[in-house]
Amino acid sequence: MNNINEKLYNGDMSKFFPIGVLVKLKDNNNPCFIISRIVYDENNKLYDYKGKLYTEMGVKEILFNNEQVERVFIIDNEIGGKKR
Repeated sequence: MNNINEKLYNGDMSKFFPIGVLVKLKDNNNPCFIISRIVYDENNKLYDYKGKLYTEMGVKEILFNNEQVERVFIIDNEIGGKKR
């Protein structure tokens, strides 16, 4: 396990998109690059991802979960040995 927080998922990272993937979130029209997985906010709430959101106003970091991802733009053909 690369990250101590992966223990929360029993080492099963197959449900996660890789770092560097570009996604569109359901509640936002701007693209977001995944920059980290399994992160906590300042209130100790757990999120699946941290991303860089590119907007007209600049770049900001956001936290989000798998169910918020509407579309994936860049992804390898296989993730964790499983086709997506």
